[in-house]
Amino acid sequence: MSEVARPVRRPRAPEGVAVRPDVCLYYPHFEVRDENWAKEALLYWETIATIVPLDVDTASFSSQLYRDLADAGAVEPWGVSRDARERATDVILQLLDAGYADAFPEGEPFTLNFGKLTRSLIAGLKERGVDARATGQDVLVDFRVGSLVMCVLAHVLADAMKTRPLTDHPQLGETYLNVMGASPRGSNTVTIIA
Repeated sequence: MSEVARPVRRPRAPEGVAVRPDVCLYYPHFEVRDENWAKEALLYWETIATIVPLDVDTASFSSQLYRDLADAGAVEPWGVSRDARERATDVILQLLDAGYADAFPEGEPFTLNFGKLTRSLIAGLKERGVDARATGQDVLVDFRVGSLVMCVLAHVLADAMKTRPLTDHPQLGETYLNVMGASPRGSNTVTIIA
């Protein structure tokens, strides 16, 4: 018998409502992809938040891991406000101009949802010669550029909520710490990234 997709019934945490030190913020994807990483993260934090644009329906997620985590109350989607996207846009373009995208690892093209971007960011990418191809509700960019975008967005959201941005992609985590000049805010974060 095939399993029927159940809608995720967790409310979205509105940005800036309260400080959330009990939550770590996962990036760069909507869905946590590494089960072991999720288990380790949940040893330190009560919940894993993921960056999910408001127009993306979490019921469309195909990941059984995400569904299991959501059913257990261990994951919650966080929307991205226009203010957060605008703050991130300025930093992203400055870091791009400084050549920091080259510090990120190479990989397959990165899909960014429009709900994580601003028009000025898309225009800024194109002005800088970045191939940013629109595909429906998404923009396809080079992996390094997409990684830079998501690292900065995670940094902006995490700072607003006083929580920690984490990833299950070790190279991305190390680059994030180096490029953003981010404090790991405690040894637990470094241990999980490692």
